[in-house]
Amino acid sequence: MTEEQARKAGAQQREFPETLEILSRVRTALAEQVFKTPVSAKDTREDLYTRVQALDALSAEMTAILAANASERAIEEYAERIAQKEK
Repeated sequence: MTEEQARKAGAQQREFPETLEILSRVRTALAEQVFKTPVSAKDTREDLYTRVQALDALSAEMTAILAANASERAIEEYAERIAQKEK
């Protein structure tokens, strides 16, 4: 991982909790709209529900990407420690 990639990954780690909180608030607002929408407004309810699903998918993908970045950094740090011990 280059220094630039490490800097970006660090920024993502720091910003992720705030971003996840914002997505959660938007999801909650959409879910409330789903429950307030009359059953007869099927198309509107389906649209809102699809948006909730999209937010869930986005949150899951962001979490997976950050976990992969953290794993990659951990592997690199471990490899560096081994290399230092061998010197």
